[in-house]
Formats: sequence, C-alpha cells, structure tokens
Amino acid sequence: MALGTVIRSFAAGDITPLGAAWCGDGIWITGQNLDRVFLHDPVSGVVRYSVATPRIQPTGVGWDGRTLWVNSGVGGIDQINLAGTTIRSIATNGRQGMAMDGRSVWVVNNALNLVEQYDLTSGVLIRTIPEPGGGTPRDVAWDGSSLWLCNQTTATIYKLDTDGVVLASFAAPGALPFGITWDGRALWIVVGAVNRIYQVMVN
Repeated sequence: MALGTVIRSFAAGDITPLGAAWCGDGIWITGQNLDRVFLHDPVSGVVRYSVATPRIQPTGVGWDGRTLWVNSGVGGIDQINLAGTTIRSIATNGRQGMAMDGRSVWVVNNALNLVEQYDLTSGVLIRTIPEPGGGTPRDVAWDGSSLWLCNQTTATIYKLDTDGVVLASFAAPGALPFGITWDGRALWIVVGAVNRIYQVMVN
C-alpha cells in the first residue's frame, strides 16, 4: 500500500482530541474538552479506560510502559500513574504534542515552530529542530530512528531525521491533523476536523 493509505478509523472519545501515544495494545488520546486521557481499543475504537489530567488543556501524551506523561496547553509535562496521581513534572517551552524515545522526550513548540528534545531524567533541553511546514505543528511521533510530525496548516505529515531534514511526507487523512503516534508498523493520526483516529500505512 502507498504511503499514507488509510487502514481503518474510529471516533475519538472526546470532542476535542489532540495528542496520541501507542501503549502496545491500545492508543492513548488526550481529550481537551474533558481534561482526560482516553485509552482506545485499536480495533473497535471503544474507550477502555480514562484518567483525569493534573492540568487543564492536555495537548500531548506519552507512554513509558508503566506511566503516562501528559503535556498541557498551560505549560509543563506531568508524569502520572493510571490513577491520575502526579509522580514528577518537567518544565518545557513546547505546549503541544510529544513523543518519547526511551531516554528523552520530543515536544512540539508551536509558538516558535520548533520540535524540542528534553532529557527525560534532568529535564534539560538538548536540542531544537525547525518545523518544515511553515507553521502550526501539533504533534510528533518516534519510530525508533526518525520523527513523524503533523502540521495543522498544511494538513501534511512529515518524516524527519533528528536534525530536522525531511525524509518523506504525505497528506494527512483529513483537515486539522492534531495528533500522531507510531505502533511499530503504522502511524495513527488524530484528525480534528472530524474527531476521528486513523491508522495509516507508511511503507
């Protein structure tokens, strides 16, 4: 199948879905309307579980295999357990989507059109890379070697190396792509115009 071909889609559990994170057998999606993170079944789309976020306006989410990391539109990333209890927090400039690579967290700063990499232990800013779409980046995913970035203005998904070089791109499956995550074989893209989550092929 061609790059960006839709495999399946389902409705989001909130009317304002944003960030996305794959957790092995499901997809966590932030819901800004209800200030919660929703765990969706990847086949049926059914919401299995949800947890309240420590701050309002959750915009991005990451999963480390045990806990959630939630970014907020009011600033700061919180590590929380599945009961919603905050374990620790990291101060960041970026207030949109995020992705974890095991040692660091990549955060979208849509105010400056950058993707920022922070050390997960210290919270220190490691590097910044420019967003290639000309404005309004929303979320980022990590596939083990490259970044995937969704741009709201151009409705385009970009594959980047860690220096920001564009390796590939394709049209998002709908207007207002707000979230993106990698499941090991395919991408999942949150499309805000229709409040749906799409699984798409990348090879």
